[in-house]
Amino acid sequence: MKKRETDSPDSWIFERGIGITIGDVYNLKGNKIWKIVRTGFSLLLLIGYFLLLNYYGNALKSGIIIIGIEISILLLIWIWVKGIIKKYWPIFIVPLLALIIVIIVVNIYAEGDISLQHSDILAFSGSYLSFLGTFCLGYFIYIQDRSKVIEEKRTKIRMLLSLIEKTNIEILCLYQLVKEDRFIQNRDNCDCVEPITYNPDWIFYYYEYEFLKGANIDLKRTMDSFFNNVINVNNAIKNGEIERAVEINKKYVDDECYTTRKYNEWEMVTCLQEACSDICIIDSKSWIEKKETVDLINELCRKYYFIIENYVYVWLLKHNIETTVPADDLEREIVDWLLSNSPEIKEIVKYPTDKRIVSKVVFDCSLKFNSKSKKVNLVWGEYSLK
Repeated sequence: MKKRETDSPDSWIFERGIGITIGDVYNLKGNKIWKIVRTGFSLLLLIGYFLLLNYYGNALKSGIIIIGIEISILLLIWIWVKGIIKKYWPIFIVPLLALIIVIIVVNIYAEGDISLQHSDILAFSGSYLSFLGTFCLGYFIYIQDRSKVIEEKRTKIRMLLSLIEKTNIEILCLYQLVKEDRFIQNRDNCDCVEPITYNPDWIFYYYEYEFLKGANIDLKRTMDSFFNNVINVNNAIKNGEIERAVEINKKYVDDECYTTRKYNEWEMVTCLQEACSDICIIDSKSWIEKKETVDLINELCRKYYFIIENYVYVWLLKHNIETTVPADDLEREIVDWLLSNSPEIKEIVKYPTDKRIVSKVVFDCSLKFNSKSKKVNLVWGEYSLK
């Protein structure tokens, strides 16, 4: 079997893994910022101790107060890190609000110098504790039921992730078979090639994601594109056209490098994985949501607008086209031309998927033709001369 060239564009297909290896994201040991925070925290506690010592004049009492404050702060940090506040905040807030409301009402409606008796305090305390116990028990039961529902939804999402992973593995195996020429030599053997795994119920698994995270039309479009590619590959396999099936998938992979959609396949999988965990351990922003990417696109649009406009104008004149021409192929041609002729863009596009940035620049500049250009126009996804 021919050895794969690691620098060849064809190798990009084989390095399209969908798993995410999560390393040590926050390595606190040896982190300079963490050392500064820890030192500052210790100094504040030390200053607080001497202030209390000066106020009370009792070292033991001051030390106990400082230790209590330190434990409280550490407990609050632990609760925040574990996400307990987000999940159980009603248990902290609702009883506190109820207590405050009762105190305010008593103070408002108290007439004269009415003093509370011990029996009144005991009766209120008993009623309040009864309310507190009932509310906390009911909320814990609600949380358990909700957790079961969420876990059931996440199980369906994990099934969808497993389906995507299995599909990619089978497509890679198909590439390997074609490279070994087993089926090119004898076309009759094509009948033994099994279609790629496809489950039409994937859309129902996706709706489980929407139940947890809300509707995401951009993510759904990416998933539609992924599974439509699987259908097209399977149709070619069923017709015995194994090489064509591989070419269909190659085109899909190539298109993913130029698409201006919010998510590509990798980011699609990332969104699904995040829905299966309470803790966000990876950057959930898509490429177009990151400020540095948006700023870069805006800067490139300012620099290359007239170059892109002139390229479209010259192309239409050269091909003697005065009416309209579909924008997709021409936009990709402009992207490739910029990659070949602009050292700045060459430096930006370090990976195949970085071409999406340049595609977005071409697309955004084209949208400005209607109001800004005197030579070309873009209407309903088609270029034309003005």
